[in-house]
Amino acid sequence: MKKILLLEDNADLRSLIRQGLEEVGYAITEAPDGKVGLKLCAQIPFDLVLTDIVMPETDGLEFIFTLRKTNPGARIIAMSGGGLVKAEEYLKVAGLAGAAFVLPKPFKLVALFALIQKALEESPAGSLAL
Repeated sequence: MKKILLLEDNADLRSLIRQGLEEVGYAITEAPDGKVGLKLCAQIPFDLVLTDIVMPETDGLEFIFTLRKTNPGARIIAMSGGGLVKAEEYLKVAGLAGAAFVLPKPFKLVALFALIQKALEESPAGSLAL
């Protein structure tokens, strides 16, 4: 069973994504922000990380930059609905920081599932894709 770390500060969305991913057979560990996510990554080897960008404490961009230093081969999907700037801008920076795939919010779970499958099939730290 593939292990996925899900970083999302919106508890309702995090729960919805977790439930959907567990139903299709993934083992999900949740974190409300990048600070908690980094602690978990130091303890558990995840097959994939799914991270929001705009979060309290340590945001998704800082999380990606820091994780890349300690785990350059980590598979990362960044997702964002925007904030102070448009989602596309956050996701562009996330790709430059090391996210192999990006997904703008809102999205359908089927699109997320397909992207997760693609990310897990490709070699770690693959090229950026939308």
